[in-house]
Amino acid sequence: MSAGNCARSAGSRVAGNQPVMTTASTSNSALDAIFRSDYAWLQSWVKRRTAANHLAEDVAAETMLRLTSIAANQQIREPRAIMTIIARRILYDLRVRNDLHCAYEEAMALLPAALEPSPEEQLIVREALRQIDRVLQRLSMKARSAFLLSQIEGMRQAEIAELLGVSSSMVRKYIAQALRACYLDASDDR
Repeated sequence: MSAGNCARSAGSRVAGNQPVMTTASTSNSALDAIFRSDYAWLQSWVKRRTAANHLAEDVAAETMLRLTSIAANQQIREPRAIMTIIARRILYDLRVRNDLHCAYEEAMALLPAALEPSPEEQLIVREALRQIDRVLQRLSMKARSAFLLSQIEGMRQAEIAELLGVSSSMVRKYIAQALRACYLDASDDR
């Protein structure tokens, strides 16, 4: 998805009336053209996949922001296709964060009152979860998914491999990569 310098050629289009970006000097006008022609479509596409309008707007805006960084490094021949991929990844990450938050809240609700952590301890745990989330964002989607499926869902490596369409040894590598990233991040904080 990362790419080289690009911009829209004057009058240059591909199938589906999509602008083609070709040079760095015209990338701003190309991005402007993509925004004008495709942003409403993107918002509509995201709204069909979410329950909240404000979330659709946030995801569409974040998608455009990420598209901007891609356009600085790469030609964009199919803007809607790339926007769809980016938006799907953002929605996936939001679902994972929400699932993690819900799992934490459920675990807290099951604790007896005497064992319930203080508000300060809860804040520390939430911040730790946010930090882990930031570390995991640097990993590939499959590595992040493998790690979360094993650690949060308790799935076995063979189950994860089948779900992700990779080998069990690749799942082990993904999980090790995530654990290593968490360890390195924790050791950097010391």
